[in-house]
Amino acid sequence: MSNKGIIISGGNFNAAQVAVGDRASISRYEEHEQQKLLEKIEQLLIEIRAANLPVEQCRNLVAVTNSMKEEAQKTTPNKTVMEKSLSFIETATSSISRITPAVKVVKEIVGMFV
Repeated sequence: MSNKGIIISGGNFNAAQVAVGDRASISRYEEHEQQKLLEKIEQLLIEIRAANLPVEQCRNLVAVTNSMKEEAQKTTPNKTVMEKSLSFIETATSSISRITPAVKVVKEIVGMFV
C-alpha cells in the first residue's frame, strides 16, 4: 500500500504554496510578478512605437504585444501563448537594436514566472 498523503512530523512546515492530490498544480505567478511583467510589456510597447518601423509592421507588433499583455493579465497565463508571441516579436525585430533589450527582459520574466 502506498502513501498518498503528506506526513509532517516535528519541526515546522512553512511554504508559500502547497499542492496536494491528483493533478495538483501551483501557479508561481503572483501579483507582484504579474505587475512587473505588465510593466515590462508596456515598456516593450513604448520601444516598438518609438522605433522607426513601417506602419504595417508596427501595427502587427503592437497587436501581438497587446495580446501578450492581455494574456499576462490572466490569473494563470498560458506560457505557450506568451512564448509564441515573444518569438514572433523577437524574429520581427531582430535587426532593431532599440527593441532587443526590452524583448529580452520580457522573455526572461516569462521564463521565470509564467
